[in-house]
Amino acid sequence: MRRTRLTLALALVAGSAVVGIPAAATPAQAADGDVIQLVAMNDFHGRISPQSGGDGSLVTATGPDNVYGTSDDVSQTVGGAANIATTLAQIRAGFAPGAANSFFVGAGDLVSASPFNSSVFRDEPTIEVLNALGLDYSSVGNHEFDRGQEELLRISGATDGEASDDVTACEGVTPEVDGCFTNSAGVPFEGADFPYLAANVIDDATGESILPAYEIVTDARGNKVGLIGVVTDDTPNIVSPDGIEGLTFLTEAQGIDQAVTDMQAEDPTVQAIAVMIHEGGTQTTGGYFNGCAGALAGTPIAAINAAITTEVDVIISAHTHVPYNCTLPDSAGNQRLVTQAGFYGKVLSDIRMTVDASGEINRTPVSAGATATNVPVLQGSPDPAIQSIVGYWEGRAAEAGSVPVGSQTADLDRAYRGGAPVRDAESALGNLVADAQLAYARDTDSLGGDDVDVAFMNPGGLRADINCLSTGPADPDGNINFGETFAVQPFSNTVNTVELTGAGIEQVLEQQWATRSGAASFLQLSVAGLTYEFNPAAAAGSRVDPASILIGGQPLVLTQTYLVAANSFLIAGGDSFAAFVSGRPGGATVVTGANDVDAFNAYVAGISPVSPPALDRAVSLDPAQTFDDDGSGAGPCNPPVPTTPGGGGSTPGTPGTPGTQPVANPGNGIAAGNLANTGAATGQLTALGAGLLLAGVVATAAGYRRGRGVTE
Repeated sequence: MRRTRLTLALALVAGSAVVGIPAAATPAQAADGDVIQLVAMNDFHGRISPQSGGDGSLVTATGPDNVYGTSDDVSQTVGGAANIATTLAQIRAGFAPGAANSFFVGAGDLVSASPFNSSVFRDEPTIEVLNALGLDYSSVGNHEFDRGQEELLRISGATDGEASDDVTACEGVTPEVDGCFTNSAGVPFEGADFPYLAANVIDDATGESILPAYEIVTDARGNKVGLIGVVTDDTPNIVSPDGIEGLTFLTEAQGIDQAVTDMQAEDPTVQAIAVMIHEGGTQTTGGYFNGCAGALAGTPIAAINAAITTEVDVIISAHTHVPYNCTLPDSAGNQRLVTQAGFYGKVLSDIRMTVDASGEINRTPVSAGATATNVPVLQGSPDPAIQSIVGYWEGRAAEAGSVPVGSQTADLDRAYRGGAPVRDAESALGNLVADAQLAYARDTDSLGGDDVDVAFMNPGGLRADINCLSTGPADPDGNINFGETFAVQPFSNTVNTVELTGAGIEQVLEQQWATRSGAASFLQLSVAGLTYEFNPAAAAGSRVDPASILIGGQPLVLTQTYLVAANSFLIAGGDSFAAFVSGRPGGATVVTGANDVDAFNAYVAGISPVSPPALDRAVSLDPAQTFDDDGSGAGPCNPPVPTTPGGGGSTPGTPGTPGTQPVANPGNGIAAGNLANTGAATGQLTALGAGLLLAGVVATAAGYRRGRGVTE
């Protein structure tokens, strides 16, 4: 049964004006049955505050050429939790049957890979915001496992005591240090009010799903809808293995079909079924936020749609950060609605399903029995109650986040193409992070010191740019602060080293091309101490010529052993880079270093003002497929007169020397009461910031052992 509560979003509906929302078409047979509304979002990633640049804009119309994807497209500013509240209320105000017959659902990745003002508080701010918005249910996403399964169970308050959830909201953490923070109402963290669903994530100890597989919800008129939650079965390849030890990830279709069987065995009257699935697809050229260019052909979500039972009526998808509004034929040839709301709260999907007297959604070869409209979350009319919550957390984060780290001469960006970040091109920011990890490892004897040869950085580990433009009086043009560097790498990984053979390094480079989430992909690693050439048109497994690989300017020797630095996720084989494990010589072991953000901060402080590194480390030999950054992510920059490199000038307080160990330890010149590598006394930070940086990162990365194999 549905958990009922009077939410802020529901209370706001009556007084909300409907502004700028496309009308969601109601199926033609609406008069013959009740219409039920699902409003969906996905991949929010803790974006409680409005975002700037590409993260805060959406192409909403074509320009004079009437073609999407060209330079004259019209964009609007979108996103922010307070604007989500306004848009949600407007959508519900335009739904004639009323908010009591509407459910707000998510499709995972609501937390983690978040900005500083949420991530530094273990994403408890995002949970408070989602509770206030009245989120009813969500599937888990792969990022819900970033901090380990125990942390997922900790934040999932609504499921306490259900399935494998035996962890309460303040268990296993130190209040106000690494969890259980006081919220905007003055109350310690209580967890999510909404249940997370995880039908295909099996606890090996029980043989059952780690969280509930499904929920049966009932609207105000007695209509029932079955909601199922599943996550991509690629999750083991894209999260830290330690955090999911003891879990088995079934295929999405297995999880869905079993949940349907179990649900209808429990209540055979449940005929209308929607799946929230953290997996997705992409549109082809010419697609837009409410379109379906290419019909998702060849994508993981299209394959899942073809594989699952015909009992499922609606698929709410996620993961690929691409909005779309599609109908695809199921295995019986009947149309089925498949939607996605993009990412970062830019869009909400307004889904309307018509049920007949038996509770069934009548789908046919020409009708899905349901319709959807993707509604832009326009900035400009933020809900004051939600904004108050956001403002509380922004204030708490401001002191810690404003600590200066260094300075820059231009934007330090991820790779961009057509105004959007991409992961198949060399990036200045990725190269800078790789440089930082190599410098840190070479200056740390326990990691190998001067014997470290090369460093790698995965593009998916770069979650934000470091923009040069001022954000306010305390952040002038060219300033780099701790909040910005934390946002780039928010996962609390460590910088580790391990030996690889030359052949192993060559295989790592070849594995940039792999099948991930059921589709071919190219993830271009950032490298330091290494250059190479590649031919993307060559056959798989032979795209990188070993003779072109130079380490320290010398040709790679396949039989030689090299010492490699990378973050803890990548070095464990994450993102399907299995050669980081299989390419090790016999007896090689991983050596663990300090937090990746601390290592980066030390490097930035030591070389400020920082200029973007050259993009010349990986060169395509195919002029038709250069995989270059087109520079479209760069913004304006008017920094003050540069100071002397290495000294940090007046910008970063009293920075550490380049490459010093980024932890407070005897012998490295950093006192125990100081924030590593900024020289700032921890008294300048909140107790939270100091605790997370100096004490909490190991617990954050590993989770808390509760009998399911998570590293202690």
